[in-house]
Amino acid sequence: MKNARYTTLLKNLTRSALPVVGLLAAMTIQAAAQIPVTAAGRIIDPDERQRDTLVYRKLERPAERPSANPRGFAEPFVTGSELQPARTAFVSYRSVKDALAADPAASQNVIDLNGEWSYRVFNDGISVMLLGEISDSVADLSTWQTVGLPQPREMHDGSHRVIWSDKAYDFVTYTATKPKVPAGQSTIDKNYYGSQVTEPYPALPVPMPTIVYSRYFTVPFDLADRALFLNIGAVSGSVQVWVNGQMAGYSARSSKDPVEFNISPYIERGKNRVMLVVEKYGPGALLEDQPGWRLSGVTGNISVFAQPKIRIRDYIANGSLDPSHTNGLLETGLIIKSELLNTHDIAVYYQLFDPDGKLVGENWREATIGMQNEDTVHFAVPVPNAVKWSASEPKLYTVTFRVQRDGRVTECIAFKAGFRTAEVRDDKLYINGSAIDIKGIDLAGVLSIPQVANDTALMRNVLKQIKGKGYNFVRTGGRAIPARLYDMCDELGLYVSAVADINSAGLDNSLNKGGSLTNDPAWCDAIVQRIQAMYEGAKTHPSVVLLEMGENAGNGYNMQQGYLALRALERSRPIVYNSAGNQWNSDMAFEPSKLFVQWPYRYDFGSGIETVALTDDYRADNGTAAQQQELLTAVPDEPVPAPAAKKGKKQKSAPAPQEGGDLFNRR
Repeated sequence: MKNARYTTLLKNLTRSALPVVGLLAAMTIQAAAQIPVTAAGRIIDPDERQRDTLVYRKLERPAERPSANPRGFAEPFVTGSELQPARTAFVSYRSVKDALAADPAASQNVIDLNGEWSYRVFNDGISVMLLGEISDSVADLSTWQTVGLPQPREMHDGSHRVIWSDKAYDFVTYTATKPKVPAGQSTIDKNYYGSQVTEPYPALPVPMPTIVYSRYFTVPFDLADRALFLNIGAVSGSVQVWVNGQMAGYSARSSKDPVEFNISPYIERGKNRVMLVVEKYGPGALLEDQPGWRLSGVTGNISVFAQPKIRIRDYIANGSLDPSHTNGLLETGLIIKSELLNTHDIAVYYQLFDPDGKLVGENWREATIGMQNEDTVHFAVPVPNAVKWSASEPKLYTVTFRVQRDGRVTECIAFKAGFRTAEVRDDKLYINGSAIDIKGIDLAGVLSIPQVANDTALMRNVLKQIKGKGYNFVRTGGRAIPARLYDMCDELGLYVSAVADINSAGLDNSLNKGGSLTNDPAWCDAIVQRIQAMYEGAKTHPSVVLLEMGENAGNGYNMQQGYLALRALERSRPIVYNSAGNQWNSDMAFEPSKLFVQWPYRYDFGSGIETVALTDDYRADNGTAAQQQELLTAVPDEPVPAPAAKKGKKQKSAPAPQEGGDLFNRR
């Protein structure tokens, strides 16, 4: 029986082509019916076996798929399996009254999994055999250590070390001096590493450090017949999800965006066990070189949420204004998904309330949802003399939806919407027809600290402090976005530039064919998925007035495809990308480093935690005394610097960040 279970485990893993914890390459398991596999997931002949050896997947392209890139970048072949589509963050309720209260903790549909988890650290990787043993639904967790999640793995994996990096990849051993040019190569890249003269770009660690987290949770009786989903707000690296001994899904789509899995097929009534197998670095780690604290592991909130079998998968809301900026049009609706094996009729009702709570519109519509199908129920709501949203006057309308089936209310949601326009004229940003002066803060440093980003009260204080100092714009810096961040910017009145999780500043990023990840077609799907995930999380919020496709990753085919994919989803908001310069796949030349104050929000990680800075010359050291003071040792409530008042006539060149200035600057 035991051999049969391992055989089934291996067959399932190879059939789905998942990079199990980033570790599966070639393996001989004599006790598991002698089924060895390659990194590409194919069964190999006995002569190819390596006895009793687990060979870990390296960061390289399998030979059977030649790269368009002569440098041989790896690409993340599988960005996910059984992943739910990216969506707007929301919680559904059983009544409109509860939805308007907007208290997820009080929702009867949410099971909070934050808190104590058992875990084991495998710094030398984990074999398929051992994974099969510990994933067993009745495995003993009494000998495992415990930790409160979410928490970066660096706080509990035994390393006692956290890294700040402005550019350098933290998984590479960098040298103080550049090596000599290898024979046969005419030039050398700025980030060519002395220990890797045959490999000009960094490879992921081999074997891959891995942590397995596990806990039990109970599904209430009234949720057992509903669709159940596991939501992880952010997991840095890649993650496998196992429920009751069965693999429910895998994600390496992005370390900074939420991931969700349908775990309904694996749930049992009563007590259930969930296990997360988390690599320190996912296959797309080369795309995640954002400045800030390099903290990995489960860094976002974790929950299980329940919905009816015919459910709201997502919603849309776009409040626009006519050319006179007087009358509004709200385009809204629900994306309805059926998990059932037959067709059903439903009714969708909406109500729209103005900022004073007055009902200004309501309607309903019937829809027929096919077997395991998805459809969108649209409404277009004209609003005469609409109250406009802006940073100076953040006026919000309230929208409620309820879904009925067979005369019974099955699901309700409520959210805020705003009427505003965002456009570019002559390299100036216009909101509601008026040009605005930008005073911006880059939140990359703040959002790189999960302990801060996940604390709603603390983040609200941060944003209030920014607003109170006279700033009107924040930038997400490609970091994980807490579910409430966009909501708070809507409410407080802060413009937002939402940035996709794409940054490869540590690479050469040449515009030559194959000279960067963004110009290698093999990476196209991975890059476009990250851009789309950013958009889906930001799309309904009036505060989001700029969409950034990433930063400092070079330009090329993949970013052009990303622009086209994003423009197909978003027809009005400006799309920008700093590495595009004046090229067509950015709506204007955009240089965030000259437009936003870089605010490295400092944090005391506590005693026993070493803080290390990776400096611009790619050397890992403890930094100078000035670096320690500037980046590593100040208290977490460091005040935001006040923006200096603009002086005199505006200069042609872009002003320093402290002086605010124009948002757009063409070279």
